[in-house]
Amino acid sequence: IAWALVIGPVKIGVMDITPKNETGAAIGTLLTVEHLASATGLAILASIFRFKEHTSLMEGLKESGVQLSKGESLAIQSLLSHPLKIQEIFKEYGAWINEKIIPIFQNAFLEGFSLMMWTAFFISLVTFLFTLFFLRTKKPSC
Repeated sequence: IAWALVIGPVKIGVMDITPKNETGAAIGTLLTVEHLASATGLAILASIFRFKEHTSLMEGLKESGVQLSKGESLAIQSLLSHPLKIQEIFKEYGAWINEKIIPIFQNAFLEGFSLMMWTAFFISLVTFLFTLFFLRTKKPSC
């Protein structure tokens, strides 16, 4: 919703202040910067998510005394994104996985997601304040 509320007026503003013969270049530049910023932001937020998720997961497994191989960890992580595989995993590893291991993986996912969202909120807030500071208009002197 916020994206739609911001990008529309920005594009209209660019179109209004750009000379008609340079409108194509202005919109092209705006869209290029928009897409580069989106891709960069997504990469940064995904890295933050993965770092926090991995850190939380390793701490949770260590605290519970569970030793999992890389393959077992990946199989359990797939449960979070593919719930239909749960039956296969339960057959292979047993029902104890649902009681002891899955909550650790779920908690790690939620901690990673939470940190990522707080980071996105902080970046948005700083950007909003930066914009307000630099785009304020000067009052005419009387």
